[in-house]
Amino acid sequence: MSRQPLSRRAPWPALRLAFACLVFTASADAQDIRAIQDSLAAMRERVADARQQLANAEFRVRALPNDSLELSGAKVLFNSADVPPAERRRLAKAFARAERELVRDLGDDGRSLLAETRWQIIVSQRPGMFERPYVSLVPLYRRTAGASASPSAVLRFPIAQGSVSYLVKRGAGERLVIRHASLNNWLGGSLYLRDPADTYYAASRELALRGNGKSRRCVRGDIAECAIILDPARRDEWYEGESENRRMPPASHAVRESVLHFVLERAGPSLLSTIAAAPDSAEPIALLAQAAGLSREELLRQWQLAISSGGTTRAQVAPRMALSSLLWIVLFGAVAVRRRPR
Repeated sequence: MSRQPLSRRAPWPALRLAFACLVFTASADAQDIRAIQDSLAAMRERVADARQQLANAEFRVRALPNDSLELSGAKVLFNSADVPPAERRRLAKAFARAERELVRDLGDDGRSLLAETRWQIIVSQRPGMFERPYVSLVPLYRRTAGASASPSAVLRFPIAQGSVSYLVKRGAGERLVIRHASLNNWLGGSLYLRDPADTYYAASRELALRGNGKSRRCVRGDIAECAIILDPARRDEWYEGESENRRMPPASHAVRESVLHFVLERAGPSLLSTIAAAPDSAEPIALLAQAAGLSREELLRQWQLAISSGGTTRAQVAPRMALSSLLWIVLFGAVAVRRRPR
């Protein structure tokens, strides 16, 4: 019997084998895909349950605090009874200090902004006999507003009144900017109400050192460039070349914040009434110029002069550092002039 050449044999066995391998691989892949889908579905359910439990826990914390105080109109909740009376008096003094400064700048509106804030204090004891407990001061008002971030501080006993006052004023500043949608977006929902000279100094440094060519020309007096980098609608004009880092705006948050401080320094309490009356679509610089009673160009010109002069403000030296430096100078001076024995 003659044998057929190898090239003329029927390819059916090889095809059947390849088809079987393909079916087996496809079924295995389908099983893996179904297993991954089931795993993702189970993971989503666990995440949803965890979020619900966290929301329920936060609600219980807000609804059933262990203790609470009302300081300068602001509600402060205590999640621990381990806050001694002396520390509560320190808290009261810090809130009163922040209230005085807010009333000085904003009148009665400053007091109302402070009253809108709501705070929570959590005391955590670290292991160890001589370890002082951590004290977390966390705002609760931003959670109800749906914001993703909020200022907080981790302190120790005795509570530093300056740190608490700083945080409280930041909270009041956020309640100010959140009243207007475009202003809130422009400032990222954050504003620290502090000495305007400090903001001018920070703004001039940011424009000169961390911006681009447009920001540096702005700080040197080019008002047209200032108008470009401060206008979010002109984002396409912020950068001069493809090589520039487009993740960092030429006008940082500190620069934008300085514009509001400049207007607040001149408009005072009328700023809040202007914000309340303006439509949500109002452009930030136009809104602030209206509050200051100036045109856009005049506002930018005066603000640029303010940050240019504020840029020469010297950095503040801590009193402890100044005293330590003085003592070292006196000590070395005494050693240098001491008469040598003959």
